[in-house]
Amino acid sequence: RLIDIPKSCQDAFTGPYKHQWLDSFKDELESFRSNNAMTIEDVPPGHRVIDPVVVRDIKRKEDLTPARFKTRLCARGFMQIYGEHYYNTFSNTVRYETLRQLLSVAAALNLELSSLDIKTAYLYGIIEPGVKLYLRFPSGWEFLEDGPSWTFKYTGDHKKTRGRPEKAFRLWKAMYGLKQGGAAWEEELSQFLSSLGAERSVVDPCLWRYAESGQTILF
Repeated sequence: RLIDIPKSCQDAFTGPYKHQWLDSFKDELESFRSNNAMTIEDVPPGHRVIDPVVVRDIKRKEDLTPARFKTRLCARGFMQIYGEHYYNTFSNTVRYETLRQLLSVAAALNLELSSLDIKTAYLYGIIEPGVKLYLRFPSGWEFLEDGPSWTFKYTGDHKKTRGRPEKAFRLWKAMYGLKQGGAAWEEELSQFLSSLGAERSVVDPCLWRYAESGQTILF
């Protein structure tokens, strides 16, 4: 029998797989903290606070048994206001023609293909200068300032708060759900690849080429 995805944090943390979901959420919060993605600050008067939303999924093995419980803390981006919370939202997506061409070249020349996944990729994107984005604390957790960082503890109190909170997370890095998340991540990735000496294709901006000592990598 397949394991159902919980519809709420309360269901996740009180159900039969509560330990797995709790550890998964702790890993997600630790990713934010280790990437210095946000700090706890007083919310200035007049500033809108964006609500969070928690998304869960289960990566499964071939026999459909759980391989990994995944939790993603996202922002309700529809609450953002253009010119106050974001500006640029455009990010390139790879063309299918480019993918087919890469696969055909690899097959014709008997080349090796490999892939990788960047964990919490959006947390590497930088929020635009001058933009102040505040995220409400997710319910069920207590967050306390700890010098330049913060600590967290599960409380079990999932009562949602109303109105503007006194304190919230000030976002310094992009996160999933933000309107500028994809654009911020692409900008950071492009700068990193360029710093390595990689060159961007003029035909497809998602195709990069790196050459060194007679060896060429396309990605």
